[in-house]
Amino acid sequence: MPAITFKTYVMYIGRGPETKSEVRRYSDGESFINLSRQRPAPIKEIELTDIREMKNLRLLNLAKNQIGRINLDALAHATKLKTLILGYNQLQELDLSPLAGHPCLKAIVLQRNLLSRGLDLLPLAKCPALRSLDLRYANIQNLDLQPLKHCKSLEILQLAQNYLQGLDSSQLPESLRVLNLWSMGLNEFDMNPISKMKRLTHLNLRANRLTTLNLSSLRDLQNLRVVDLSKNQLQSLDLSGLESSKGLEKLYFSNNQLHSIDLSALKSCSRLRVLWLGGNKLQKIDLRPLSNSPAFENLSLLENSLTQIDLTPLGNSSLKVMSLNKNAIHSIDFTPLAACSSLRRVLLKDNSFSEIDVTPLLGCHDLEILSVDKRTRLVIDSAKSSGTWPKGLESLRNRIEKKSSK
Repeated sequence: MPAITFKTYVMYIGRGPETKSEVRRYSDGESFINLSRQRPAPIKEIELTDIREMKNLRLLNLAKNQIGRINLDALAHATKLKTLILGYNQLQELDLSPLAGHPCLKAIVLQRNLLSRGLDLLPLAKCPALRSLDLRYANIQNLDLQPLKHCKSLEILQLAQNYLQGLDSSQLPESLRVLNLWSMGLNEFDMNPISKMKRLTHLNLRANRLTTLNLSSLRDLQNLRVVDLSKNQLQSLDLSGLESSKGLEKLYFSNNQLHSIDLSALKSCSRLRVLWLGGNKLQKIDLRPLSNSPAFENLSLLENSLTQIDLTPLGNSSLKVMSLNKNAIHSIDFTPLAACSSLRRVLLKDNSFSEIDVTPLLGCHDLEILSVDKRTRLVIDSAKSSGTWPKGLESLRNRIEKKSSK
């Protein structure tokens, strides 16, 4: 079957109600071509010759068209092109050579393709304005990242869900702000080259097979905001490398094999908002380093082996969600949370509580959910229970017993 021409394709999908308005608006190609479809018919090959003379082309979006093959030669002279989107297709190979030297090209999106034959990134070394490269779920098994070292403007690199046979972190460009290496089957990862990424804000190594990771390379990354190491096999984690990252906002360490963790390095992280440590093997935890984080709002410690927890360090926080499900905690004092007016969810199921005094939670006006086992006795100070109860307590009113204050 011969390749369908771009002009014919525009006419074809123009009959569909889901794309008609966009075709009418952009089919002249003077600035934008946006032909992403939600319900496409498969296309074995599409020929772009018809847009060869569109010198003012800024955006080409052919996502979600199930395209099996495409030749980019027609884009060689589209030097004003800024964004190329070919995601959610069935491309098995792609020659990027026609893009070499494009001075304005900022973003390339190739996610959700079938590029098992590999992808040569060498042409991108001559794209000085390239800022974002999205290769998520592209089925790539071999990839030489070395050419990207020449992309001095590259800020976002998305490689998630590509099971590369090996990833050489020394090939990563130092200009990165966002590095997404989620679920790539990595057994090890050399963090040393990361120390040179002074602009890095997001590091995602989630869902790999890492058993150890040296975070000391993060020591001087003061722009770091988010670190996700969840769903690995880490047995220990030294956070001292995060001491200088005062702008840290979110840390995800859930679903590892941590038996203990020292949070002392977080005492200078005044902007910390999220800490997830669920799904580990923690038997105790000291939350005192969090007392200097007034913006802190989300704590997850579910599915550990905690027997007790002191909530005092959270008293001056902006806590909204606290998840302690599936531990072995036998008692809890909510008094420190009495002033946490933003608290919305407290999850306590599958613990060893015999009784919980919920009186301090009367001051948590936004409380929506208090999740606790039915066998746990809930009590409240009768002298303080006459006013309006927050929704989370009101829903449990039939279970809450009033008691006299001592």
